[in-house]
Amino acid sequence: MVSKAKGGSNQPSNLVIARASGKRKKSDKPAKEFLAKEPEKLTRIQSQAKRSLKDVAAMNVTRWTLWNNV
Repeated sequence: MVSKAKGGSNQPSNLVIARASGKRKKSDKPAKEFLAKEPEKLTRIQSQAKRSLKDVAAMNVTRWTLWNNV
């Protein structure tokens, strides 16, 4: 997960849901630096980031198929 300011992309694997207040605090810091005092949270986030996006892709295909056929 790399911020846009540091060259990150809009690819689903690089996107993170964040509240506005959290986004301002994190700014363009790498996750490792931002969560240095919360190693358990960092580990959990990193493991979630490695999960497959197959389900997300399937939902997008279904959504667009429905949208285009209505």
